[in-house]
Amino acid sequence: MIGPVSFAAPAVLAGLLLLPGLYFILRATPPAPRRQLFPAIRLLRDVPPTARSPARMPLWLLLLRLVAAAAIIIGFAGPQIVPPPILGGAGPVLLAIDNGWASAADFPARQEAARRIVDQSGRRGVIVLPTARDAAGHLPRASALLDRSAALAAIGGLRPEAWPTDRAAAAAAVRAVRRAHPDLTAVYVADGLAAQGLRGFVAALRPARIVAASPARLRLLEPPGLLPDGSLLARVGVVPQAAAVSVPVLAEDGAGSALARVNIKVQPGTSEGAARIDLPVALQARVRRLVIPGIAGPAAVALLDGASKGLLVGLVAGGAADAEQRFTGA
Repeated sequence: MIGPVSFAAPAVLAGLLLLPGLYFILRATPPAPRRQLFPAIRLLRDVPPTARSPARMPLWLLLLRLVAAAAIIIGFAGPQIVPPPILGGAGPVLLAIDNGWASAADFPARQEAARRIVDQSGRRGVIVLPTARDAAGHLPRASALLDRSAALAAIGGLRPEAWPTDRAAAAAAVRAVRRAHPDLTAVYVADGLAAQGLRGFVAALRPARIVAASPARLRLLEPPGLLPDGSLLARVGVVPQAAAVSVPVLAEDGAGSALARVNIKVQPGTSEGAARIDLPVALQARVRRLVIPGIAGPAAVALLDGASKGLLVGLVAGGAADAEQRFTGA
């Protein structure tokens, strides 16, 4: 490796040692003789020469050929640009990964970043720490010291959860790991969301290298509301930005068919926006969920319960003389 450049076949670079010999060979090789056929040789004896052939190769042509030969040798050596290493120290690597709802939109990219960190760890060992509770509600906990293959398998088994990260519990897990491995190197693959407990978690990791994503893409579909006239009120949450944000929302039925679409505009500097979904009563009763298209993960889906939608109710009354008659049938 030479600076940020490495070579797939560094042994080929030994061919550069042949360039001095190639220099003398090219310099000693005379140019090819020029042939000119003419029967009257006697007439040519007194003709002054008009073209002269150099006894040696021109210097510029010699240098050009040497540079071309060096470029061919370096090309066969397979040069590669290697990014600068992000890991320092010599102890184990603590790899903390946010896997809450905010990381679901680009979680495969986060896993790929974590795999690159594992590849750079070499034989130092890796401890994987997801920061969200698992499906059973268990607090975040660090894995044992894993080798490369086991660490890659653990990263591949991670999934984004449908709830926020628990960075306070993750900070406690980090402190426990530091007591066992005081010389560890921490790397944090963050979701970019400055949620509660972030400052304490980063303090527990310090010193750490933070690989964070931009939170500008985060979209949270909040529970919808029901207006007095029975219409649905779709609400979204975003990270405040300098420009207005437009978020599309689809109202879908149980089969996934879109019944309505609204664009919720969030004003600059604000974190929430809402829009009314106008549907006939019959169609509104069929709405089962609201969805932000194009975004994966639970943050882009809001399921409707009985309190969030109007219900069609039919009343059947008998005659006035039969006021005590009860409802029958289903």
